Amino acid sequence: MIAAITVMKVLLSGPLSTKCDAAEMLPLLERYEIQVLLQAGFGPNDVAKRPGVCVDSVERVRGEPGVAHVDDTAERRSRRIGRPSKASLFADRVSQWLEEEPELPTQELLRRAIEQGDVGHMSAF
Repeated sequence: MIAAITVMKVLLSGPLSTKCDAAEMLPLLERYEIQVLLQAGFGPNDVAKRPGVCVDSVERVRGEPGVAHVDDTAERRSRRIGRPSKASLFADRVSQWLEEEPELPTQELLRRAIEQGDVGHMSAF
């Protein structure tokens, strides 16, 4: 009963826009909210209004497994979302250089990496 009341409060309050941005991952709390509203029997159009997402997003979340945690960063890592660092290509070599000479300064590691192929700026390295 309390869950039904909570769902009704959530549905009746909040934004009613329906933005559709496929470029960003929906936060896990929004995914959970969508899953709870669907389980409560609300239709995709009604569910989409509350978090302000597309009906397509609601349908996609419907087919996903239930949300088990709300750590977006860990989820991005586990799903391998995002572009890998240019410097990650040199991780094995850098590890090897540091095993041979543990006190090598970062600038020297960067210089060696640049000799082997451009890695971009020091901040990425």
